[in-house]
Formats: sequence, structure tokens, C-alpha cells
Amino acid sequence: ALFKLGQLYLRDSDTARARGAFARLAQDFPAHERAPAALKAEARVWRQEGRFDRAIETYHRILEDYPEESGGEQVLASIAYCHHETGQYELSIASYERVMPLLAEEDQAYAQFWIADSLDQLGRYEEAATAFLRIPYLYSSMGQLAVTAQLKAGEAWEHQGDVDAARTIYERVLQAQGAGTQWGEEASRRLQRLERATGG
Repeated sequence: ALFKLGQLYLRDSDTARARGAFARLAQDFPAHERAPAALKAEARVWRQEGRFDRAIETYHRILEDYPEESGGEQVLASIAYCHHETGQYELSIASYERVMPLLAEEDQAYAQFWIADSLDQLGRYEEAATAFLRIPYLYSSMGQLAVTAQLKAGEAWEHQGDVDAARTIYERVLQAQGAGTQWGEEASRRLQRLERATGG
């Protein structure tokens, strides 16, 4: 009943009461089969509220209290993401690198993206560009993410000061996606900006 109540509160966008219902289920009935799911739901609400620190605490409770629960790798990936969102980029990278081998291919691609973004945030632009480019190379089936990663790699090269490398990436995206697509238009805009910035 508490789990259902939490879901109803969420539907009404009452995140505080939803979180309270999920937390109460896990606290008052820790042996209940839905207790781990309640903690995961509570953590998701904390994330929704931008309280990534509290989400991390809740995820750690899941790992400590329910070590046999399936989906532990997803919990670890969620912790890594929360570290990224709180600006703990080094910790996020280390966390993602530890959990990466346990993840399904699609989740590995997203983990790689957040590793690359963390490197970018740390100002390690050359490493970031290389990390972003691993996504279209290793996870080419991830269409939208792969193209986004290429554009992010171009940005990283720009920050590094390597305009030629950035231009090459944008030209590749334009050629692969076509001028009439959203991605092609974005690549074209960036190429025009580079031309203006470098005087042609």
C-alpha cells in the first residue's frame, strides 16, 4: 500500500510525500519484497529534486542492506552519475570505470559519455575528445548519443585550441548526417563559426 501511495503522490507531483512513503516502506518493512524497489524509487525522487547527495546515500543503503538484490550494477552506475551531477568528476570517472564491465552495452555507452563529459568539465580536453570519440567507434548503434558525442568531441578540441581537429569532426558529422538534418545543421553552424573565428 505504501509503494502504491508513493506512486500516486508522484503522479500528483508531490515529491516530498512520495519520497516519504517510499522511505517509510523501506524503514518499517525492510524484509518486504518491495523494500529495495522503494529505496530505488526514493533515490529517483531525490535526483528529481536535485538532491544528488541524498540520492547517493540512498543508493548506498540499497547496496549495504540488499547485497543479493539484482541490478546492483545499475545502482553503482547511478551513484557514478550522481557524483558527476555534484561536480565530483574524478570520483564519477573512477566509479564509472569500475562498473563499466558489468553493464549492458547501451549502459556502457552512456557511462562512456559521462566519463568523457567529466574529463571535459575537469579541463582535460584532449582526453575528453578521445573519450567522446570512443562512443561512435565502440557503440555505433547508439545513433543519437554517438552523434552528440562527436559534436562534444569537436567542442573539446576547440577548447584545446585544435581548430583543425574540431573542423574535421564537424565535417564528418555534416557528411554522415546530411545538411538537412538537425545534426547536419548543427555541424554546419559550427563550421561557419570556425570559419569566422579563423578569418576564413
